[in-house]
Amino acid sequence: MLSSFESLDNKDLEVFQRNNKLDLPGDYKDYLLENNGGSANDKIVCFNAEKIAEPIALGSLFGVGNAKKSLSLETWLNEYGNELLENMLIIGHATGSGLVLLVNQEDWKGIYFWDNCLDYENSTEDECMYFVAKTFKEFLNGLFLYKE
Repeated sequence: MLSSFESLDNKDLEVFQRNNKLDLPGDYKDYLLENNGGSANDKIVCFNAEKIAEPIALGSLFGVGNAKKSLSLETWLNEYGNELLENMLIIGHATGSGLVLLVNQEDWKGIYFWDNCLDYENSTEDECMYFVAKTFKEFLNGLFLYKE
């Protein structure tokens, strides 16, 4: 459903994790090694998030060392790193606004949608993160094409 950017070398992935003090889950590492991110291109690929009534259109999933800076995990870590908790990573963005987060902490692992621009009706400064899936694989399996 998403077009792949490229594959990633295991050594580059290990360096990325070590440099950023990240412990990424196996299903997400496998995805990065095989695809290193991806884009919906001209399709409208969506996901659902708890407490948001409408489907959210996915723009792209980011990769390691992507030449296009806006699609690089490092760029987003540099931009928002001080706002993120430990073992939290911005892995993609929605079309328009909003970010997809991977959280790998014992108390709340999973994939979340961060409405950082507060575009959705029920979002506030304090409540703007919405649960999407327990695992990255579950997130990918939950993607669907938008049909009007």
